[in-house]
Amino acid sequence: MRSWWETLFHTPKCRLCDSPHSAPAWAPIWRRVCSPCIERLAPIQGTICPRCGRAQLVSELCWDCKKLTNPPLTANRSSLSYLTYSRACIHRLKYQGQVSLAPPLAEMMVHTLLEARWCVDSITFVPLHSTRLFERGFNQAEMLAQEIAKRVSLPLAHCLERVIETPAQSSRGKRARQQTLVGAIVLKEGLERHVRSKHWLLIDDVYTTGATLLECARTLKKAGANKVYSLTLAR
Repeated sequence: MRSWWETLFHTPKCRLCDSPHSAPAWAPIWRRVCSPCIERLAPIQGTICPRCGRAQLVSELCWDCKKLTNPPLTANRSSLSYLTYSRACIHRLKYQGQVSLAPPLAEMMVHTLLEARWCVDSITFVPLHSTRLFERGFNQAEMLAQEIAKRVSLPLAHCLERVIETPAQSSRGKRARQQTLVGAIVLKEGLERHVRSKHWLLIDDVYTTGATLLECARTLKKAGANKVYSLTLAR
């Protein structure tokens, strides 16, 4: 903790790049990030698909969502476009262990969540298989979920478990992802009553094809969840 004189003379910095940036600590997150970072992050704004949150020119279901019949996921929203800088920030958190990025990135997600105006009861997150969790040391989705839950005063539940170690999904097509995920994510034993009849918010770092989020939502709906929404940092 800083002493009072360190706080007095401390130069405010951008929460992402540490360059000097003047904004009070209590200001909204987008005021505590410098303009160059905001521009490079490419926040998703304007017209989006009402279901998956994809940026587009018209406010109607995108061609991907039109193919889905009764999807288990009610809606998804993402804060950033998954471009060079947002990808680099996620990689710094995910693979380089820069966990100090989790709070500001989670605040961006909270901003998106509040704009969505969903009514949710509990938060959970996309699980990692135990092998990958051991290798990495943490689950970035869980870390973001913890930060979000604190900021919106909602309970965080560790209710999903990945029981099959699937190949890395980032380089796989949508159909291949769907096939490898069948049966990979289950509800932890004895939690059906905890899940039943609630509106859930599911957290992950990146929305690519949506296959992982759909499988998690399917598991929650099977256990009796009323609605499942998802929130990701980028897509």
